[in-house]
Amino acid sequence: MMTRNPFKKLKEFRSNYFKRNNLYVNYVRRTWNEVAIILILLLTTALINSGFFYICKLIWHAYVLTPAGKEYISIFTENSQAIFAILSGDCIGFSISLTLQAFYVCLAICTACRLFYITRFFYDPREFLGRLCFWGLPMAVVVSIYLRPIYKFTEWEMALFLSVVPTLIMFTGCFRFTSLLLPEVGDIIAYPVKKGGIIKECLVRQILPRLKQKARHIIDRINAS
Repeated sequence: MMTRNPFKKLKEFRSNYFKRNNLYVNYVRRTWNEVAIILILLLTTALINSGFFYICKLIWHAYVLTPAGKEYISIFTENSQAIFAILSGDCIGFSISLTLQAFYVCLAICTACRLFYITRFFYDPREFLGRLCFWGLPMAVVVSIYLRPIYKFTEWEMALFLSVVPTLIMFTGCFRFTSLLLPEVGDIIAYPVKKGGIIKECLVRQILPRLKQKARHIIDRINAS
């Protein structure tokens, strides 16, 4: 009597398992890929923002040496002190913090838009310029409102100026991330019904016939004995 190879049995089980759960495996792989893309986007945004701050720092220090700059400092003392405080600090650390804060706001907005069908009807049909004007700039305003009390900006315009660059770079990536990985409200509501139908179909077509076959086999053995 030939014994079955246990490794072959394990291979068949693994193959059948992954075929049945191919949807979940693909979702995990896609999630991993999108998370990697988001991390790269965050790193790129932080680097670009750091370069932007460094250029602003050079321009500001050159501006304050001019007569107009000295006059601005004397008239707008609070604004000048706030600008000096921002540009004299760690540009890289501040840029990373600003990028993460802007990312949280953009991701929250994009999540809500995805759940309630706003992305499908008001974002997806638009071209790049439409998305930039209709979504990017308003989201920069929302980010600036969120950042102003956190960093204690004296002027709303300053918060908006610092929010524009990271928001415009990341908002399309956040929309892509939520569109690929998150369901809409209708899908969430329909999932239990669909799952119940799948379970019922599996019960009727696969499990019950096997149970009947096992029961018949046991009855035949009892009758034979």
